[in-house]
Amino acid sequence: MSKLQGPPTVNWRGLNGGEKDVLAKFMFEGPLDITALEFVHCQVPLGIQRVDDAYRVQDGKPTGYNEKFARSYAELFSENGAPCGFWKSGKISDIGGFLLQSYTRSIDAIAVGPAEVHLLEIKTSGEKIESSSDVDKPLGQIVSYTNLFKEDYPDVFRNRALKRWIITMESKVDMTLVRPILAEFDVGFFDCTRPDCTIIPERV
Repeated sequence: MSKLQGPPTVNWRGLNGGEKDVLAKFMFEGPLDITALEFVHCQVPLGIQRVDDAYRVQDGKPTGYNEKFARSYAELFSENGAPCGFWKSGKISDIGGFLLQSYTRSIDAIAVGPAEVHLLEIKTSGEKIESSSDVDKPLGQIVSYTNLFKEDYPDVFRNRALKRWIITMESKVDMTLVRPILAEFDVGFFDCTRPDCTIIPERV
């Protein structure tokens, strides 16, 4: 398992330029303690276990399909301690077939440390959050991703604080309108242009 040494390793693959900008600002200018992180993996497929389970039985009969997609926390790192991260879409497709991979859903980023895991839903300048209704979609996504992450990586979730965030390049929403719903689901909020509007999540 890796040891914390400086900034975490970041796999930016899959993010566009705007998403990278938002994530970088959140990591280096926001409330996240990057010294407590080991790596950040972007565009992580989730829902693998549900699809995998569906493949095992068709019409009430075993299919003979018997791949192993469970991955422990220790398996997120190579033998020399370097992070190899979560399952990637290409690898899922290679092992389980393209259909299995295509039925998964990708979360924008997951930041991982020995004590905490952060699920991140990113909104760029082209996806401005201007009203309380604009918060509904990313909120629903991050709540859904939480359930899928717990199913796919139970060992990673176990004994670690799981924190969820909506991070955006800019927003115009009145925070008094969205704080109650974000607090109810314990989802954090970070606006790169309005750091005073930050909401810090507790843990799931």
